[in-house]
Amino acid sequence: MAACIAVGCSYDDSALVNRVTNLEDRVTQLEKMCKDMNSNIAAMQTILEALQRNDYITSVETIENEGVVVGYEIHFVYSDPICIYHGKDGADGKDGVDGADGKDGADGKDGYTPVIGVRQDVDGLYYWTLDGEWLLDEAGNKIKAVGIDGQDGQDGQDGEDGKDGANGSDGKDGQDGADGVDGITPQLKIENEFWYISYDNGLSWMLLGKATGEDGANGADGADGADGDSFFQGVDTSNDEYVLFTLADGTVIKIPTWYAFEELKKQCEEMNNNIAAMQIILEALQNNDYVTSVQQVVEAGEVIGYTIYFSKSDPVTIYHGKDGADGADGADGADGADGADGKDGYTPIVGVRQDVDGLYYWTLDGEWLLDEAGNKIKAVGIDGATGATGATGITPQLKIENEYWFISYDNGA
Repeated sequence: MAACIAVGCSYDDSALVNRVTNLEDRVTQLEKMCKDMNSNIAAMQTILEALQRNDYITSVETIENEGVVVGYEIHFVYSDPICIYHGKDGADGKDGVDGADGKDGADGKDGYTPVIGVRQDVDGLYYWTLDGEWLLDEAGNKIKAVGIDGQDGQDGQDGEDGKDGANGSDGKDGQDGADGVDGITPQLKIENEFWYISYDNGLSWMLLGKATGEDGANGADGADGADGDSFFQGVDTSNDEYVLFTLADGTVIKIPTWYAFEELKKQCEEMNNNIAAMQIILEALQNNDYVTSVQQVVEAGEVIGYTIYFSKSDPVTIYHGKDGADGADGADGADGADGADGKDGYTPIVGVRQDVDGLYYWTLDGEWLLDEAGNKIKAVGIDGATGATGATGITPQLKIENEYWFISYDNGA
């Protein structure tokens, strides 16, 4: 009995304790990875919705853990802020047990990590992918990453006019438009060391694969697990006018920044200034005025325009044009070929041209600018006949609202 007790007291269970501790650590890391991946999936959907609704990014802030950048916090004009995280290394395969004959056993099997992504299909819509393949529902349909706007309802029919002394009949109500289709947000979970995915808000789950590595055979250590899903391969904030999100499969999504919108607003103000300046220049021409001096307008060491001084008219400042905003890059095709480039942003070109009557009229994109009655719009006024008031020239005005250019030729009315 004493011998047995002595043997029992000398038993070393540190190896077992270490293996249990390592397993607990791996499970904790996997749960953290799963949480970050679900956050990234939701963030990806917000980015696509921002792209769809022409939202802007106002700021990008780094997320740090013990001095190491582990992700980014993105703020938008209209959408809620999001956090995206870098991928973590996959869990290591478990160590193999030493063999009695001393020979090394086979390596342990790596744990599986699902790779969730998005890809633009030929219909222009974005759909979810799983491990590079379309994520399909039970009916075999691709699952949309963003919603589709509903159709407008039909106009109601007018009621019939009433006869003398009687009221007319009421018009018929138009039919309601079809509801929009919401995008679906896949969800991941780890249960009993296996990955599961749901695309019905957690009502049902589909088994994907084992999350933790399996034991190696006698002797050899288990091989390292594959890297965790980064989802976002990179976030490029080097350009002031847009942020580039590169997904794990190489797909690039380009979202403009608020700086780009401020530049467009500045451009619009400068264009309105140039329109007014053009009108003064034409009036100076009409009044036989002459230029006394021209001074450069310099900003940050660059010439951005000129101030013109006249002998009779007030001085004017004209600015150089800015390049229009680039369209978003097309997503890469499934076969690796580049997708079609996005359309460039439109910038209206307002000018003047002399007609056969000797008068100057406004033009828009090289064509006569016409009022609602189809008449050309005069850039300068006409002297009135004796005793009559002369016609005043009209100054077009531009504005940007909800991402679109608008023009007015009645002083904004």
